[in-house]
Amino acid sequence: MSGCRFDPAGMPYPDDGAVGSDGEPAVCGNGSLDQGEACDGDEFGGQTCVSLGFDSGDLACTGACVINSMGCSTCGDDVRQGDEHCDGVDLDDKNCEVLGFDGGSLSCGPGCLFNTDLCTGSGCGDGVIDIGEDCDGLNLDGRTCATEGFTGGVLTCDVTCQLDVTGCDTCGDGIQTGLEQCDGTDLDGVTCVTLLHDGGNLTCGTGCVFDESGCADCGNGVAELGEACDGADLSGEDCTTQGTFTGGILTCGPTCAFVTSACTTCGDGIIESGEECDDATANSDVVPDACRMNCMEAHCGDGVCDTADLGGNCPQDCKVVAFADDFEGAWPDGWTTGDQYPEVWESGVDTWAPTTNEFHSGAHSLWCAGDGDQTSYYDNNMGAWANHEVDLSGAAGLDVHFDLWLLVDVATSSDSLTVSYNYLGGSNWNTLETISAGTSGWEFRSYNISAAAGYGNVLISFYFYSNGLLRAEPGAVVDDVEVWY
Repeated sequence: MSGCRFDPAGMPYPDDGAVGSDGEPAVCGNGSLDQGEACDGDEFGGQTCVSLGFDSGDLACTGACVINSMGCSTCGDDVRQGDEHCDGVDLDDKNCEVLGFDGGSLSCGPGCLFNTDLCTGSGCGDGVIDIGEDCDGLNLDGRTCATEGFTGGVLTCDVTCQLDVTGCDTCGDGIQTGLEQCDGTDLDGVTCVTLLHDGGNLTCGTGCVFDESGCADCGNGVAELGEACDGADLSGEDCTTQGTFTGGILTCGPTCAFVTSACTTCGDGIIESGEECDDATANSDVVPDACRMNCMEAHCGDGVCDTADLGGNCPQDCKVVAFADDFEGAWPDGWTTGDQYPEVWESGVDTWAPTTNEFHSGAHSLWCAGDGDQTSYYDNNMGAWANHEVDLSGAAGLDVHFDLWLLVDVATSSDSLTVSYNYLGGSNWNTLETISAGTSGWEFRSYNISAAAGYGNVLISFYFYSNGLLRAEPGAVVDDVEVWY
């Protein structure tokens, strides 16, 4: 647009979701004209000062990939600009005498060059380089900014027919000159704010054009340099990182600063948004029925046996483990074993013991044929048992559970595993389950043995029976045994 230095209106800033010709996100500054960019480096997509409505001049590309038409001019609009000497009645306060003539009337001619036809005498402005003149009008004698030691810019001839190098520049010398937008730290007083951003850090990029990647625009949903947050982008922060808060909801305000009004401090004795209770120093994660340390009411699953959890209402919190064995420790560890039919086969008697052949967890389980010469399959003529005593004297009046994982793989339905318990002694065994058809793999069992609640010498038992035929199956395996109330 004529007479203005920057024209970013309507153009997207880099990295706004546009896609380049290679399918990758558009990146301003890669020298390739991507979607959403008016220009990039020396690439203007065929645009020139002339195609933009000017008569002449050179386009420049800003760091935001927006066309800068500062170097363009339109001869005939009565506004002298760019490399025009004059335009209409705008003679830049020059006259024939200033141009080296004796007198006369100066006017603006074609191409917005001075018309000295009515000037008297001869001198600067006639387009001919005379003695003492470096140039005359557009006649620069083939000289450019480069021939004068600069790296770029536009060389012109002043009204005294001397070279004007103010439009030349040397990018990298730290001084903003000519058509440079900036040079090093010299930003010519321009900031992110003057470029219509909300803030941030403007720098000078390649080619001495502005690098606006450090500028921030509050409201675009991305927390940028100088912004604590932006919309839902909280930069990974939450209420707990904002001082003494312990919870709540951190939000971002309209100025991209944190809003902590919905943050809470559990333990201050004030019930705030999102808190169910707050008893200050009385909050506890171990005291039954207390307000918890996260300011939530005592509830099932918080690891504390509260009043409301008793009576079987919350087994996971009020669970008392009377006995547990995962068979990863020393053996026999209180287990007693034997074989009702001690068939001597080859070199020994087979009964229950730990094995690594099969296991539900860890690396061991309890196997019905693991204590003799068998290695991975059960013996014939077995009547092997494994018993363990459990004290349930503290469980009077409560539900008692006998849990375990088991795997049964037998060759015939004549062979079986029986799970039982005895709380009265003698032969008073209570069969919980007999499995003769095998299982589909490891299966969980939970038996109710509340009849034994309150007794101190309760026996839990595994019994494996096999007939006289030798088989190649593993038999019965149990793991992760637990008795609880």
